[in-house]
Amino acid sequence: MYPYAEYSEHWVIGFLYTRVPGVPAKLYPRREPKTLPCPYEDVEYFIQEKYKIAGESPGSGNTKNIGSFPTANIDDLRGGRGPFAAHGKELCDEYWRYYGLTTAQREYSTVEAFLRWREGKQ
Repeated sequence: MYPYAEYSEHWVIGFLYTRVPGVPAKLYPRREPKTLPCPYEDVEYFIQEKYKIAGESPGSGNTKNIGSFPTANIDDLRGGRGPFAAHGKELCDEYWRYYGLTTAQREYSTVEAFLRWREGKQ
């Protein structure tokens, strides 16, 4: 609702689940919600500061959305073991502030390459 910089902290509440086969993805009427089929099971969740789970590449291919880092273990997300965790929020924010909008505009794509790029700018 407000500009990014107006928030003192950014937290993510993430949910992982298994889709139930055979439950169609559609809009159901609000009548009798207890009779609606549940489309998911095996729910797990995590709550973590955004910079600790931020990845080094966008979450989608056509925008500069901050994606999470790839992992097959939810404990990595719960523990905040992303590539920016050891560097802090400020470095994560700076990385994404200067990250190119398109592939042609990008001068780095990893934290290590960003640190080299940043050193060259100073």
